[in-house]
Amino acid sequence: MTGKESMMDRQDKALDRRISFDGRFTDFIRRLLHRKRVELGLPYHRAARFLGVNWSTFRKWELGPTESCELYYRAKLENFLNGDYDNQLRELYQRRHARGYSELLPNTISECMERVTNAYRLCRQRPELRQGLLQKVDGAALTALQKLISMAPDELAGQFLADELEDAAMAAK
Repeated sequence: MTGKESMMDRQDKALDRRISFDGRFTDFIRRLLHRKRVELGLPYHRAARFLGVNWSTFRKWELGPTESCELYYRAKLENFLNGDYDNQLRELYQRRHARGYSELLPNTISECMERVTNAYRLCRQRPELRQGLLQKVDGAALTALQKLISMAPDELAGQFLADELEDAAMAAK
């Protein structure tokens, strides 16, 4: 067994017991935050709102560069990581958004849509930037659709299979 495999085994075993969070965002903690948020189907802003922080703060906890959090948030994050809020979060958000279109989309598209939504919100004081963003998104969607339409049926089926495999690999991470 290599060092990397043994570290992964230790991390997998750690999932079987309660996670202890000391306030430092290690790669392992960041992966757990991401896994928990995705498992619950929460975009950054909903997870952040529940924990009482700004969406960009939660995103920085999950992706970096933030190295640690204030003492006040440590217990909340530890409980979040350990699933103590899972039922509450599912009731609060998933019931309200049941059968939403985002549940039908691959994770990569949902994450892209989340980034566009966040960018749109950031531009609330700049309507010209919002309009430009919408035009770019419309243009990209139209270009992607035209490309799909122009593909041969066999090529298109292969692309969908590749997308499904990619989504499965992302979900396994």
